Amino acid sequence: MTTFDIDERLFEDLKGKVVIITGASSGIGLATLKFLISHGARAVAADINPLPPDIEGADFRKTNLTSWAEQVALFDETVKRYGRIDIAVLNAGVGEIENVFVDNVDANGALVEPDFTVLKVNLIAPIVGTKLAIHHMRKQPGGGSIVITGSGKAWTGVGGTPMYATAKHGVLGLVRTLGPDLRRVNVRINLMCPFWTDTGIIPPDLLAKNASAKRSMQPPSACARAIAHLGMDPSCSGKVIYVASSTYTDVDAGVMATRPLWLGQRNHEDRVVWEEDPSNAEFSTPL
Repeated sequence: MTTFDIDERLFEDLKGKVVIITGASSGIGLATLKFLISHGARAVAADINPLPPDIEGADFRKTNLTSWAEQVALFDETVKRYGRIDIAVLNAGVGEIENVFVDNVDANGALVEPDFTVLKVNLIAPIVGTKLAIHHMRKQPGGGSIVITGSGKAWTGVGGTPMYATAKHGVLGLVRTLGPDLRRVNVRINLMCPFWTDTGIIPPDLLAKNASAKRSMQPPSACARAIAHLGMDPSCSGKVIYVASSTYTDVDAGVMATRPLWLGQRNHEDRVVWEEDPSNAEFSTPL
């Protein structure tokens, strides 16, 4: 089995940690903010929307995450105030808010460029956040940890949300590629992929008639615990955790255990030879 239990003792060391959380005003981000504050972390909450009025103990920064300048300011100002960034939770996301493959034309009948907001928020913004986190964390004692919110759609295309799925496939590739390479600068990066979660991102009328949602819905607090686990567990680097029905599954452990079956034994063995070749160091990410 690749399911596992989270070790609650990890959370004892959250006290005093400096954490940036994007998309902190609702859903998984808000649940994570509450969880971290309750364990004594010093939290910087970034969102385009304000925090709920009952939230205390967070340093709120209104931030448009599609703006390079605003993300730079978020990270720079956090370091200026607190001296470091221990964990960056790159959580902000939007649903499939545009129809890229529906043709729209202007007054002259010319095809109008689609809106790519979903890719900007769900893929480009966490790439920018990752770059900025690495920039600061590699310079500080003890390094740091990056956790990105992915999705179960990181490995499926079900549901008719092509831009959302493309973005989540993208952050999966980012984490798997950077995970081993960032060890060189004492930075860890991991991915938390939730299934049905009660965040408000999906219209209630759709949820009401979806049998899978009724069966598997979980509170955002389940995802918050996974994010905190990935942020604090020093053994996690390049790890992908799937969170469904409030249970936790190590995705890549299952992928590797079954790879000879779905890829074929010879193909698996060829991959092992390639993956263990010392010359691969020549192809590592420039940092």
